[in-house]
Amino acid sequence: MDEFYPSLARGVARRPDFVTMKRLSILIADDSPDVCSLLAIWLNDHHVVSVHSGSEALSALALLYFDLVITDVNMPDVSGLEVIQRLKKFQPSVQVLAISGGSSLLTSSACVATATDAGADAALMKPFDEGQLREAIQRCLDHESTAHDGKAARSMAPVEHA
Repeated sequence: MDEFYPSLARGVARRPDFVTMKRLSILIADDSPDVCSLLAIWLNDHHVVSVHSGSEALSALALLYFDLVITDVNMPDVSGLEVIQRLKKFQPSVQVLAISGGSSLLTSSACVATATDAGADAALMKPFDEGQLREAIQRCLDHESTAHDGKAARSMAPVEHA
């Protein structure tokens, strides 16, 4: 985990003072338990649910409503791209932050570009630090307020799980 998050290894990870957000309900989907744990620590001022596969993410989305979904692009079984596409089809108001460290076939920048094309509201390439994560979440929230302009109510339709 140190290779992806060197600030944690040095013990300097801390919450930036400039980002203040309402308490969010956040789903984190990443096949790395270490990444899920670290993001949950960084976002401990929010309600966080972590899952370790795309199919688990779809199951959680079918049962619960989230303000924000943070999903890895490359996961076994169901990819983060498929999670994004299904979520945006059935709950378009839910904000999505895609994260990726790349794959054996694509660079991390290509993965996050593909995720944005699939409907992600923001994207981050691994490695990133807590400040970058919170800035990306703020971009998602800004995107939501711009896209909906306070007029549309959130859809509560469950995401279909194949």
